[in-house]
Amino acid sequence: MDIGVLGTGRIARRLVAALAESPDGHSIRITRRNAEISAELVARYPARVGRSDDMQAILDASRAVFVCLPGEVALDTLRGLTFRAEQTVISTMMGVRRDDLAAAVAPAHDVCATIPLPFVEQGHCPLPVHPDSGVLRHLLGGTNPVIPVADEARLSAFWAAAGSMASVVGELATIRDWLAARLDDPRAAERYVLALFGGYLQTRPQDGDDRLGEALADLGTPGGLNADMLDAVRATGHYDRVSDELDRLHARLRKDEGPGGA
Repeated sequence: MDIGVLGTGRIARRLVAALAESPDGHSIRITRRNAEISAELVARYPARVGRSDDMQAILDASRAVFVCLPGEVALDTLRGLTFRAEQTVISTMMGVRRDDLAAAVAPAHDVCATIPLPFVEQGHCPLPVHPDSGVLRHLLGGTNPVIPVADEARLSAFWAAAGSMASVVGELATIRDWLAARLDDPRAAERYVLALFGGYLQTRPQDGDDRLGEALADLGTPGGLNADMLDAVRATGHYDRVSDELDRLHARLRKDEGPGGA
């Protein structure tokens, strides 16, 4: 498929790599917005990726368009371009309402928003999408689970959940640092922590049937070390604070979307 990518930031870079690695032989055109990243992608995938300063030329040659522009300039930029009715437009931008995006890219009407994270390049990156998109499924769904979302409010909740990743990694780093201080080889601590948590979670089926609850029950043998630690941390109110902070992030996202949001 002929694909255009507007924006060449961190997420766009990973998206382009994921698309270029596909066996489907996509032809991808990207902007020079970030000269260093765009040059790197062209050098890495010379048969698949081309770049241009002309956004309109990129659109004219594309069937599907990923919009990865900064939210504060995106709508003004898009309003200055001409889209076609048969094009699919996929936004990766936080805080841009779909109705506003759809108006900016009309007459294109197949318009959706999704949340790719940096590991989309490696696969196994969940992609919540509103509304559901057959084109997104075709382009990225072979290696990444696509999760249809009913409306923008619920998509914002997925954004908030994704915003918890750094804090969760921070907890893992705390465990790593504690363990490293007690070992002769501090590097062994990181290898162990990543393998411990990554390996265990990979054993959980991803079918949505409360597998995390099962994991807690599996690990929470009464009197065991895991149950002891869980009870102690829960008693501090830590998990209630996590829930409160997710509420705060969600409220921030809904405010950014403006009063017309769903």
